[in-house]
Amino acid sequence: MSHDTMEKPAAPRWPAALTARACIIVALVLGAATALTLALWRSTPATAQTTSAEEPSTGVFAVAGQISPGTYGIWLVDEQHGTMAVYEYVPNEHKLHLRAARQYSYDLALESYNTEPAPAEVAKMVGQARRIPETLPAAPR
Repeated sequence: MSHDTMEKPAAPRWPAALTARACIIVALVLGAATALTLALWRSTPATAQTTSAEEPSTGVFAVAGQISPGTYGIWLVDEQHGTMAVYEYVPNEHKLHLRAARQYSYDLALESYNTEPAPAEVAKMVGQARRIPETLPAAPR
């Protein structure tokens, strides 16, 4: 039997149900990708700059991060209501647990809390730093 007379195997035919499922999955993935692309496009720096200081943001921001070694969570910040919450992901339970929540608007009104140096000390240091160049001789040229 020569090589030219060998029949090629027929291409596999996919069942119609499998083809329909694949088309639906592809359509869903493309739809999700389009939605994500639009969401990212709307949140570009150019559109973010349209909010002025007089117009407070009405968004809720989410930031994921490590809470402690081996523990991860998500922080939600609601700028409009001045609140935040921290959720911890517990892998073996496949759940999120609320760990803390608070309104932070009054926190931001404090001049100082649990910090060093105090703001008055920083103001004094800045004032001294501004006077130092006046007392130094001019640099040689």
